[in-house]
Amino acid sequence: MPKVLVADNYPLSRIGLCNSIQTHIPNVELIETSCPLEVIDLLKERSFNLLILAVSNPGNNNIDLIKKIKLAHPKVPILLMCIYPENIYGYRAMSVGASGYVNRETPINDVVTAVKSILKGESYISSTLAKNIITRINKRSKTRSIELLSNRELQILQLI
Repeated sequence: MPKVLVADNYPLSRIGLCNSIQTHIPNVELIETSCPLEVIDLLKERSFNLLILAVSNPGNNNIDLIKKIKLAHPKVPILLMCIYPENIYGYRAMSVGASGYVNRETPINDVVTAVKSILKGESYISSTLAKNIITRINKRSKTRSIELLSNRELQILQLI
């Protein structure tokens, strides 16, 4: 039975996500947490087939958290779920080791598809993110200025 750690600091969102996953993938064990620091401890204690990282505290840098998790637990697949645009955060998340990215506005069927794909050992890239990556590759010389920001600069921009 696959084990999935769901880290979301919003209880209603976390419960809804877990219920939806359990409905569509009944043979999965879900462990819940609301604290990013607890994620690190839980990963030390148990092995998981997937971490769904949906922590969205202001000032929290999920990209740095993914790097930290991947450094200590390189084999744990991570699905990042947040409110920020895929064209910026999806690409960054994937480039530091996430197995997938979904925006919080993504329909639940697509989230379930992402979870199933990652549990099968695949990555999940939405059609929006795939198009963006192709555009980025084709137009490297015309990169938008926001995409040139460092992770720290982007974090500061979120706070403004």
